[in-house]
This record gives sequence, structure tokens and C-alpha cells, in this order.
Amino acid sequence: MSRVVMSVRLTSQVAMGSVLLRKFRAGAVILLVACGSSPPPPAAPPATAAAAAAPAPAEAPTCVDAKDQRVQCLADTDCCPRFVCGKDPELSQSLNYCIFGG
Repeated sequence: MSRVVMSVRLTSQVAMGSVLLRKFRAGAVILLVACGSSPPPPAAPPATAAAAAAPAPAEAPTCVDAKDQRVQCLADTDCCPRFVCGKDPELSQSLNYCIFGG
């Protein structure tokens, strides 16, 4: 092939590439404008109204003995109602204590 023919082909390919690039950019701009102009989501009700309506969560009760100490246990039957026997890492890694089960 001669240099002139190769130059003409290269020029037409570059021109076609730039046309495609412009079309792609135009499509991207249209898409961004269309997506960016969506209405904002509806506003949530104020948190203060929801907090005032709901009662404050109470602390979990503790199962204590006569000396006001947490009850150690071997089975769930050793615990107060609604408590289960299990590990409490805050108290001991090896002993079981009555833990509030809900």
C-alpha cells in the first residue's frame, strides 16, 4: 500500500473514532442530567417525635442472691425466671452465671 492510501485510512479511522467518542460523551451527559434531576426522597419524621412516643428501654434485670451478688449456676433451674445459665465474660471466663434471657 502506498503511504497516501494508508494516511487516508488512518485519517478516516481517527475521524470515526472522534465521532463515536463525541456521541458517547453526549449520551453520558444526558444520562447524568436525567439521573441527577430526580426528586429528593421524602423527609423522615422527626426523631424527637418518635423518641417521645416510644418508652425508654429498661435495663435488663439481674438475678441476685440474698447478699446482692450475681447468682452462680450449673443449670437453668438454678436461675430466676426468664434467666439462663451461661458464661458472663465480664464476671468470669470459667464460672457460669444467670444471664437475662428475655
